[in-house]
Amino acid sequence: METQLAAFSQYFSRLVGKKVSIKRQARFALGEWSGGCRPYGYTSEAADLKPHAGEAPVFCPIFETYLAHPFFTSIRNRLKALGIQDRRGKV
Repeated sequence: METQLAAFSQYFSRLVGKKVSIKRQARFALGEWSGGCRPYGYTSEAADLKPHAGEAPVFCPIFETYLAHPFFTSIRNRLKALGIQDRRGKV
């Protein structure tokens, strides 16, 4: 009996996993935000990402630094030198 219950449980677990994967792929194909922590410089409104007016002036130098030097350390060092803070107010 336990073996059968374990088999059913495993089947339903895989079924739910497939449904979640299909839903994510559909949202991705439509260009919708699938949730989670929103990227810096954007706000999430009804599953859409919109530019955040307050974070945009900070986000532009980050992107420009990335285009010039696509390394995390160079971006971090430049942001520290400029004194740019994150959402929590830390440099």
